[in-house]
Amino acid sequence: MRRKASTDVMSDRRLPHWVREIVTEVAVARETTPNVILMDFRHDKACFARREAIYRIKVQKPSLSSPQIGKWFDKNPATILYSLARHAEQTGAERLSEYSLKKWKPTGKRVGRPRKAQ
Repeated sequence: MRRKASTDVMSDRRLPHWVREIVTEVAVARETTPNVILMDFRHDKACFARREAIYRIKVQKPSLSSPQIGKWFDKNPATILYSLARHAEQTGAERLSEYSLKKWKPTGKRVGRPRKAQ
């Protein structure tokens, strides 16, 4: 079931005024709406705008924790760290977290269940 972006998510999540301003500025710059940024839409435009908003919030107040930002965006703290690292990688901006974007380490072992020989 898809959610509609018709409700005001910013007031529901009790975002501070300065966070609302950042989300609105990013939404205007990326030609989307603040609700699309705050909800879990997964198309490229929404994801890039969400990562940019998270990055700009962390730049403005570096002392904010990932769980606090995660509450505002309804994401877990690991997703916030991933967003910071991914935005820095995509735009060439300064890295704000030590989160690794590598998904796996090569071990040389076979992955998955063994297949039957045909």
